[in-house]
Amino acid sequence: MKAVFAFLVFTSSLMGFLNAEEDKCSEYSISEKTYIDPNQVHFIEDAIYVNIQRLWVQTTAVHVDSNGFYISSFRPVDESSFSWKCGKCGKYNEAFHNFCKKCGNPRS
Repeated sequence: MKAVFAFLVFTSSLMGFLNAEEDKCSEYSISEKTYIDPNQVHFIEDAIYVNIQRLWVQTTAVHVDSNGFYISSFRPVDESSFSWKCGKCGKYNEAFHNFCKKCGNPRS
């Protein structure tokens, strides 16, 4: 009985350590394939962003197979971290819009 208990404690500790190390090493969630609409892919500077059901994620690559476009690793991002401020009216707009949603001024 003690041996079983010791094994369970060891296994639990090991799993916790491995999960902690995984969190430190990888900021991207890994999935087998998450299929996406190519119209929801946006490139800003050196990053790739995808809108998946109203959630913006950043990915390192977009792939394609016979079923369509997909991503295999991603991390959620706060959309406000890449918004822009209109020089005319001061409204903050999503990074993927080229015109201000309030006054229609083009992004400068």
